[in-house]
Amino acid sequence: MSKNFKTDEERYSIDKNGCWVWKLAVSYNGYPMKNGKRALNHFFAKHRGVKKEGMVFDHLCRNRRCVNPYHIEEVTPAENVRRGLLAKLQKDDVIQIRDMYKCGEQQAKIADFFGITQSHVSRLVNMEVWAIIN
Repeated sequence: MSKNFKTDEERYSIDKNGCWVWKLAVSYNGYPMKNGKRALNHFFAKHRGVKKEGMVFDHLCRNRRCVNPYHIEEVTPAENVRRGLLAKLQKDDVIQIRDMYKCGEQQAKIADFFGITQSHVSRLVNMEVWAIIN
């Protein structure tokens, strides 16, 4: 028997990172659904306004089940793809990429090794992304 939720707040729990983790149905690729539509659209509109035309949402927290509208940013589809490629890198990968480059390895070879593009390697070694590593 399914529970009838009366408020949005009953549909998610808050984790230690501040993510509002959706408890109910998700789409085939893991995004929260509410009444057959993406739940994030509802939460974003409720708290921050209507999404701009042509823009998509990027989860800054990297948690697809998160519906916290303050954990997302509106970006172009191209930027979302670029960030998705970079998201597969971990801190140690970025350090290794920069070390390989400092030792004279070509960006194209580094890119092939990590499965990213040469332009992503360039952004990493020029500190355009992942500028601060804690």
